[in-house]
Amino acid sequence: MAGVVALPDGSLAQIGETVHAGIWRLRIGMEPAHEYIQVGAIPQIVQRAATDLTSTDLVIGPAPDGTMNVLPVLAEIRGRARAWLSGMHAHVINLTLLPMSAVELAFQR
Repeated sequence: MAGVVALPDGSLAQIGETVHAGIWRLRIGMEPAHEYIQVGAIPQIVQRAATDLTSTDLVIGPAPDGTMNVLPVLAEIRGRARAWLSGMHAHVINLTLLPMSAVELAFQR
């Protein structure tokens, strides 16, 4: 699994799970000095972003041509964000297991 977290200062945290489950490689920005390894179910930066930076007011705009699954996935994310309370278990949506096109994966509201 891999992903990107947008941080409040505008920098990006790139995250990738190694071939070993639960061992994550993280890099903040482009500086090699800001690269490190973390062990855990979900990297702490993802947990913090989900808690501190997530808005439940996700506005879903019209999807681009050629998409089929992006709107239901975004609706599920919005619904889970609205229902989430501190202490609840994480709900993971593995996009690699869904039939998502490159256009859908790149879609930003």
